[in-house]
Amino acid sequence: MIMNVLKNYKFSIIIVFSIFYLCVRPTVPDVFYLSENNKIIYETESSTPFTLLSLRDFLGHMCAYVLLTFALCMETSKYAKDKTLSRVQCVYICVFLPIIYGGTMEFVQKYFFPPRSAEWSDWIADVIGVAIGMRFFMFVNKKFKLNTNVTFF
Repeated sequence: MIMNVLKNYKFSIIIVFSIFYLCVRPTVPDVFYLSENNKIIYETESSTPFTLLSLRDFLGHMCAYVLLTFALCMETSKYAKDKTLSRVQCVYICVFLPIIYGGTMEFVQKYFFPPRSAEWSDWIADVIGVAIGMRFFMFVNKKFKLNTNVTFF
């Protein structure tokens, strides 16, 4: 069973490990500035609650989960076409697993990689990315008729 998953979900597994790596690596501080004696100082608290860095983080989470969901849908669609998996199983694999993975990664960041933290906005970005990825797959599937018999919803 595990060998089947490794063989049939190659691209999705690469994306999962890429997301894991990006989530656990040390972060770059939000703000650096030069003091009077030209030393670089790290400022931990920003005066503005929403910065360009937080927008980049939000979009990064969204894009990663769009890509993950699209890859899962593409790799799962052949099983739906062959009737190997039911519609419910396909939805579970393509929608619920990425959402659960996103929440798990936030938990892992907070408790196992101390410089990182867990944020609700990151998980919400993951969920939005899953929804966009699913819609993008449905659009591509319909437009290019990849698998005409496959419908997840």
